[in-house]
Amino acid sequence: MGVTGVFLRLRGVGRDFGSGVVTSALRLVDLDIVSGEFVALTGTSGSGKSTLLNILGLLDSPTVGSYSIAGEDVAQLSERHRDWLRQNTFGFVFQDAHVLAYETVVQNVVLGLEIRGDSRTVQATAATSALAAVGLRHRADALGRDLSGGERQRLAIARALATSPRVLLADEPTGNLDAANTDAIMTLLRTINRNGATVIVVTHDNRVAETADRRIMMTDGQLHGTLTHPPTDRMTAGHPPTGLRVTGQPSTSEDIAGRVQVRGDDRVAWFAHRAALLGRKQRWWAARRTGARVAARAEGRGEHRYPRVSGLSGLVTSAVNALTSRPARTLALIASFVLGTGGLVAAAGIGTTASQQIADRLAAGALDEVTVQEPAGTTPVVREDRAGELRELSHVIGVGLRIDIEHQTAQVSRFPQGSVSDQPQFDGPTIGTDAEYLRLTGIRVLPSTAVNLFDDSTSGDIAIVGATAARTLGIPENSQGHQIWVAARAFTVVGVITDTERQPVFANAVIIPTRTLPALAAEWFVKTEQGYPADIADAVPYALNPANPGAVSVNTVADLRNLRRGVAGDLSTLIAVTATVLLAMAILSSGTAMYLNIQSRISEIALRRALGASRLATAGIFLAEGTLLGLAGGLAGTAVGTLAVSLTAILQGWTPIADPTMITIGLVTGLLGGSISAILPALQAAKIQPAQAIR
Repeated sequence: MGVTGVFLRLRGVGRDFGSGVVTSALRLVDLDIVSGEFVALTGTSGSGKSTLLNILGLLDSPTVGSYSIAGEDVAQLSERHRDWLRQNTFGFVFQDAHVLAYETVVQNVVLGLEIRGDSRTVQATAATSALAAVGLRHRADALGRDLSGGERQRLAIARALATSPRVLLADEPTGNLDAANTDAIMTLLRTINRNGATVIVVTHDNRVAETADRRIMMTDGQLHGTLTHPPTDRMTAGHPPTGLRVTGQPSTSEDIAGRVQVRGDDRVAWFAHRAALLGRKQRWWAARRTGARVAARAEGRGEHRYPRVSGLSGLVTSAVNALTSRPARTLALIASFVLGTGGLVAAAGIGTTASQQIADRLAAGALDEVTVQEPAGTTPVVREDRAGELRELSHVIGVGLRIDIEHQTAQVSRFPQGSVSDQPQFDGPTIGTDAEYLRLTGIRVLPSTAVNLFDDSTSGDIAIVGATAARTLGIPENSQGHQIWVAARAFTVVGVITDTERQPVFANAVIIPTRTLPALAAEWFVKTEQGYPADIADAVPYALNPANPGAVSVNTVADLRNLRRGVAGDLSTLIAVTATVLLAMAILSSGTAMYLNIQSRISEIALRRALGASRLATAGIFLAEGTLLGLAGGLAGTAVGTLAVSLTAILQGWTPIADPTMITIGLVTGLLGGSISAILPALQAAKIQPAQAIR
């Protein structure tokens, strides 16, 4: 059977758009493209030129009719096969160069090779050759945004050349260029054609169309004529004579055979034709393997891999390049993850620290404490007897007396009332205690001997004050001997309270001995061994008033171990809810930002798809970006959250709880949050149709 040399063939191809009112962009198109031809598609805007080019380049599919490549019906190919063909057979040059503005010229050029999975060595060699061919080697390290219009279009051609395509498809490649740049681009395309590539150009420019071997005119989605140009010094020898034909057929079968003979890589067409005798699957594999071997020998590299998702390293590399090319955008996205993971770590850490403080307070003030009310009018002798009876109870460590003095009665002041105008107003509590009460509550006083003076009846009217109360009353720190006035009596300050862990109210209190007070209502403070408050509370009424135990008022918080667990559980629940809300907000905000990011990168995504990136690989890049963003946000958020815990603990006077699991929580939530937030944007990116999104 003779060799035809027809590489691309369309028969009865039509393309309709719309679901209600249908618009036909192409109607019954028959077209053959011979390997090595230079074909120009001309016509008015809306005549279907770009639609036809998209179908030829597998960016779109016909509604009706058939399209075959090397004898293989495209309709029978899977999407993976089509991706592979776009990677290895077609090169694209669009009217808009679609240069990645924040990538270097070299990174732009090797995009197709990166998608195809070629090694770095192959990418470097191909990029050098392609840039040299278009005269851009000196601009290799420049950013895409810094190129002129002509340089951008030459870069687009270099990107197409880098993959050594058999067919170069150019849609208005000179539409935005001046005359000088137009001539340069067309000379370059002609050179590419001389080197064996099939070139198909869509153009409005007659000068550009005249450069081609064959000019196909389109009107209203139909082919209306084919004009074959005579050989000139710009064209290879052996072209057919001038003639006007009304079909999309090449000139003669002799011309076809001649082209196959002068171009060694056109043996693919012969293999495809020979494979017609085999089944569909065998035909495909014969053509694919042969084409891969021929392309491999032409490029000096190994045979291309079958279409697949780029390896993990390739996805990560693409994601890193995308993130580092736009640092401001990347930092903004990372900040949203820092908010979520940092808030989560901070909430967990602060909650754990606060929970421990609460537990310590409950343990300190509840598991060993009973209070007994003493009515007013009780004489000192009776008080001593009752104190003795309380001390004799088993598991009682000590008994102290406390009297709370009403503010209006105390009238605490720095100087006698009325003697000084505008003197500081003290509104803190005034409390009477004995020395044992002070010791049992564990407060610390400077000097430490001041507490002993409360036992000494000869020490006179004395007082100790909290640190806050001292500042309010204008008493210098670490000083004694100053006088204050309580209930119109002068009291000498003998000490300042420095630590009030068990009784925080003492920080702003004035404390005087109970012996200086009248027989006011009082309260016995009974300190017990750990875990015995409930038992002691039951025994006290019978010890003090066996005849009428109900008359004795006893207060206790009993065994608060269950309360401690309840408080810790409630606090943990609150923290978990808060952290979950923060994380959900971070994921939502990040997902929204990534979705908007995809909308701004539709051109890049469509370009990747046009160059052969599969849907899965496209989605994988954005999943990798989200994962890397989440990981970076998790690391930074963990650091920020840990710092927030430390600062909060310092400001509150707490002991920070450094839980190693917080680091794991931050990293894992950041990683998961980044991945989750990227799922929908990644799926959206994978759905983008290159034919609709790229021009």
